[in-house]
Amino acid sequence: MRTDDEPEIMIYDHHPDGPPPSAEPDLLKLTELRGIMAAVRDRRWTEVKTAYQRVQALTGPSNDPLARTAGTIGLLADRVGAIESALERAAASPPKGIKREKNPSFC
Repeated sequence: MRTDDEPEIMIYDHHPDGPPPSAEPDLLKLTELRGIMAAVRDRRWTEVKTAYQRVQALTGPSNDPLARTAGTIGLLADRVGAIESALERAAASPPKGIKREKNPSFC
């Protein structure tokens, strides 16, 4: 008789040092498909998918230089948008203990 945790143990604890790095995307996808994605694994899966999409955008479906250039420009636009969002979040909530002046004077 197997327990519910046994397949999980067999999959993730098969190797003494954990699964090899090349297996990580497949294991994360399997976890997503099984509906048992924890928050930490969900963040890592998002990172893996983003990295894959970045590589695909940079290389394109072929080695066409125009496709690679367009992909690179698209990635640059995404990164600039991410920086803009981060700056807006930082401006909306200053660190605790720091009071922001309404009309600062820069004399």
